[in-house]
Amino acid sequence: DSAAPAALGAVCRAGGSLLLTLTPQHPAYDNGRTVNSDAGITAFARYAGELGARYGTCLAGIEIGNEINDSRNLNYPAGLNWQPRYVILVRAVRRELRRRGSNAAAVGGSTNVIGTGFLDSLFAAGLLNAADAIAVHPYRSDAENVDFEIAHLQAVMRRRGKVLPIWATEFSDNYATDTLAAEQLVRMVTLLSAAGVARSYWYALIDQRWFRNMGLYAANGSEKPAARAY
Repeated sequence: DSAAPAALGAVCRAGGSLLLTLTPQHPAYDNGRTVNSDAGITAFARYAGELGARYGTCLAGIEIGNEINDSRNLNYPAGLNWQPRYVILVRAVRRELRRRGSNAAAVGGSTNVIGTGFLDSLFAAGLLNAADAIAVHPYRSDAENVDFEIAHLQAVMRRRGKVLPIWATEFSDNYATDTLAAEQLVRMVTLLSAAGVARSYWYALIDQRWFRNMGLYAANGSEKPAARAY
């Protein structure tokens, strides 16, 4: 499909910045499950490295997996001690990005909400020495207390010996009104920034039929209150 590369290239030419979320699965490896063999991990890392070389300084980071605290999104074989394999995958992506001359961050973790307990199992397996940043998706209807949750995640990392930058790579909610979405966006960004979150990405850019009040822009391209707040 040539549409996606063309759209991403247009963002780069316009001076934008890309964060790509990649699902580490392919039918050619590991029976289509989350890659866990050496061959599958190597192939996925090479793919990520190719993207790093293609998009250059426009690529801010690659998020390795999407909301992996949902078992539907992390499809390892039953009985596998998966945490070490995921850490090996993240390390392989970072190594390949650097080999291809890319400074894009290898972003690990990727939890729906701030899944500190889930992430700590990965920290114990060595993720803090494999990734450049940790991704969370702090979806919520009210921004209150998100800064306390971020502080707790940082404290857990500190106990594990290393505090990585935290990226809020998705946040928002399907608010009742456009105005409420704009108000909560400002509150969330304020609290995330005060808590030291390195990057924050609102979801979504454009309204979707499932989520009518989450876009910065309507389907026709018109600006919504959240876009002005952003």
